[in-house]
Amino acid sequence: MGLQPASCVVALPMHTPVEVEGCRVTLVEANHCPGAVMLVVEVVRGRTPSGPHFILHTGDFRWADWMAAQVLSATGGVGIDTLFLDTTYCMPRYTFPPQVWVTPAKRRVLELLALPADDLALLTHSPADAQLHVSNWGLRPDKLRDRFLQGAGE
Repeated sequence: MGLQPASCVVALPMHTPVEVEGCRVTLVEANHCPGAVMLVVEVVRGRTPSGPHFILHTGDFRWADWMAAQVLSATGGVGIDTLFLDTTYCMPRYTFPPQVWVTPAKRRVLELLALPADDLALLTHSPADAQLHVSNWGLRPDKLRDRFLQGAGE
């Protein structure tokens, strides 16, 4: 086709509005795979009092509660007016396993970090059910626990 990739592909910064064809586009984390983003598009409706119109285009994503804050931030707290939702797996028959596998010993270490219950619920003891495996940190759980307790003044 005669196209030069460098002239067609432009890297955009995360969480920073960029002007594209008269709209402001902000990339936010999609929590899907490395580099996956959702697009928050601000369409200016001219000089009407109704203000801008915000569109969220998800593409492939994996929703987590923390993502709401980044979307609200991208809209200046206004929220989304139109949602283009990727529904590839939006059927009850698709149930995905937890994302992170850890050994029981590593789970004890992570529990010492006082992670929220929602985060701990993502952990599984079955390597066959996981998409991510936590690797060895080089510290024994009892030594790490002692170190955290010392830092807490106990």
